[in-house]
Amino acid sequence: MIKAIFFDFYNTIARFDPPRETLQISLCTEFDMNVTCAGIKKGYADADRYMAREIAKLPLNKRNDQQLKEFFGEYQRLVLLGSGIAVGPELAYTMFSELSNMDYGFGLFEDVIPTMDSLRSKGISMGIISNYDGNMKDVCRDLGLSTFLSFIITAEETGIAKPHPGIFIEALKRINVEAKHSMHVGDQYDTDVIGATRAHINPVLIDRDGYGQHVTAVHQIASLMELIPLISECE
Repeated sequence: MIKAIFFDFYNTIARFDPPRETLQISLCTEFDMNVTCAGIKKGYADADRYMAREIAKLPLNKRNDQQLKEFFGEYQRLVLLGSGIAVGPELAYTMFSELSNMDYGFGLFEDVIPTMDSLRSKGISMGIISNYDGNMKDVCRDLGLSTFLSFIITAEETGIAKPHPGIFIEALKRINVEAKHSMHVGDQYDTDVIGATRAHINPVLIDRDGYGQHVTAVHQIASLMELIPLISECE
């Protein structure tokens, strides 16, 4: 029986507002690059998998300035490659830096509040486990999530990042639930699924755009609303 569900933050319950695809297309226009929304989405899917693999090796907050420059340059290069545009590392990093200075916030996916309402009505506790470096408590408060959440844990706070099982075990301690009665939902196999599995938590992989990994041994969903029947299966 599932008693608690943990969520990844970015691309699981929230996204950039305006969407990162919109920001990226605007940036590419400034650099006279012809891209499509579909191409950018594909590029981001590849770039996000790259990020997950790299964070699993060495968290971003433990990298020096040169390592961060190389990482974000490669991330941007992969985003553009989704539209068939190949650029060098220097230009890629320049573009990423300009993108970072654009004005944006966070917005919830439309399925988040209805899903959390349903889960709360079933007596299921919820929390967030994120590798995001920033004040997640303020972000979640501004998004109207605080009333649903029992805790928020970040890599910055704990000093350990997904997929390290320690950050998941800390979540279990805070909510006082056994791993077998918990579930973690995230959009990255290398950090969310592997990390949850190492902590013996039931993993769920969400793929909102259809560009993600297809792993037959793991429950996969396209919307958080699919969690409701999935929980019933686990009872």
